[in-house]
Amino acid sequence: KNFEDVSSGLRNFKGADTAQNITFDESSGFLYLTSGYGALRAKSGLNNWEALSLTMPPESLPIAAVNVSPYDTTMIYAGAKQQFYKSDNNGKSWRTINLPTILSVSKIAVDKIKPGIIYVGLK
Repeated sequence: KNFEDVSSGLRNFKGADTAQNITFDESSGFLYLTSGYGALRAKSGLNNWEALSLTMPPESLPIAAVNVSPYDTTMIYAGAKQQFYKSDNNGKSWRTINLPTILSVSKIAVDKIKPGIIYVGLK
């Protein structure tokens, strides 16, 4: 079996059906999704989506990108408009960095060779 539908649990989150970005963290087994609702995650193969609670309500500023550090799976990065969010405790609390741009965050990549290097794509 190569395909498993895990979308039925998204019905609990208004706007989650408008997926913007998806990433899978092999180390933790979490699947991360950004959508019109905000950032969500579920354990791989399970349909138990949970919202990542950032510093603002999800519907006020939709999260466009999310990624996880390959060195420490408790380190999660998210982006929305001109804001970059970083959590070092598995999403329990977040630090906000306002980016000096008028463009919006669209992608986040974490360098797998150099720890601490994070790339932010803007559009």
